[in-house]
Amino acid sequence: MKISMNSTATRYCNLVEELQIAQELGFEGVEITVEKIYRYLDCGYSLDSLQPLLADMEVVGIGALQNIERQGDAYQSYLDDMWRICTLAQALNCKRVQICTGPSDVQTVRDFHAGNMTADDRRYKGLLGVSEQELIERTAKNVAAGAAIAAEHGIELYMEPLAWVPLCKVSQAMQVIEASGAKNVGVVIDFWHMWTTGETPEYVESLDKSQIKLVHICDGLPVQPGEIPDQDVLRDVWTGAGYIPLKRWIDAVQKTGFDGWYSTEIFSNKIYERNPRQTASLLKQNFEYMLGIENNSFYY
Repeated sequence: MKISMNSTATRYCNLVEELQIAQELGFEGVEITVEKIYRYLDCGYSLDSLQPLLADMEVVGIGALQNIERQGDAYQSYLDDMWRICTLAQALNCKRVQICTGPSDVQTVRDFHAGNMTADDRRYKGLLGVSEQELIERTAKNVAAGAAIAAEHGIELYMEPLAWVPLCKVSQAMQVIEASGAKNVGVVIDFWHMWTTGETPEYVESLDKSQIKLVHICDGLPVQPGEIPDQDVLRDVWTGAGYIPLKRWIDAVQKTGFDGWYSTEIFSNKIYERNPRQTASLLKQNFEYMLGIENNSFYY
């Protein structure tokens, strides 16, 4: 078991400060938000300049490529985005890229289901409104194409279904992966997305450990029946202070025999206004406690 620092732990830090914090705190790995890398490169810096900050750490994942079910005119942009993010991952010796189902904008999903979208609404709607079978088949074709690009770069993809979108469950993602025929695609076990959509630790226990590429330990607040979940609201809580029985979910992952990376994902506006170094440090200590690694203290 290994712990990586997710970019959400230091959300408002720039990339250099984020990597410095991870290095100083002794994280073995980092899972980096790709927007931070793009922003760094757009300012004229090179990836080579990051190497001293990564000397003792592995880039365990880069995420996320959003809206992977893009169709029609948007399909080429999906392939272009896949090529770009896989090229970055390869350059950083990162073996995994995160891909997410869409639409990523929760308000679009809410407006669609409320009947508040007109025919000329230009927001990305993805595959809203199609049958589940069509949803899986179309997404699988895109995943197969993306996986081929990733394979050219020596990259694995880890798929995360977002809780508010049509393809929102890991069980659906597993159907997509099977239909795609891709051998370099697995899933991320994200406690919040799975718990929020009604998936269970028992289902996690049924998975083959080779299908799990990464684990996001994260907490959340209850979603009301029929509510389209908004993570900005329902994840605004410290890890361990919410409603998800974290130990039960960790036990489920460990029963599969998974011994890879656990990542410190957190989406909390309250926490983002605290000292990011302190946040990352306390998350690391809590993870060590929950995973039975060295530390014996848990912090709220």
